[in-house]
Amino acid sequence: MQAQQTEQTTQPMNYSESACTGEPNETALRRRFSGVFKASVVLEALEGGCSVQELAERHRLHPNQIRNWKSQFRKRLPELFQDRRLSGIQHPTLSAAENDRILPDGG
Repeated sequence: MQAQQTEQTTQPMNYSESACTGEPNETALRRRFSGVFKASVVLEALEGGCSVQELAERHRLHPNQIRNWKSQFRKRLPELFQDRRLSGIQHPTLSAAENDRILPDGG
């Protein structure tokens, strides 16, 4: 006796349709998230307790959205520690010898 194989087709979620009825839903077109929410999701992702996919499912987000927020976080993190008093001053890059002289313990 041969086992019958059934083909399962999954359709991608159309965010312009309601997940329950398939009818157009104007409120589902574009969601906006606060900076606090984005930061909490990124911190959860960076802690590594679960995969990005699991995190996305928990917060009903697309995994690429979380990846984009993580990328933005990493790119903009140095701005957090930048001394704004020196923002107009161009500082030359230190050579390895100068860096060792200033920070002798390597760090």
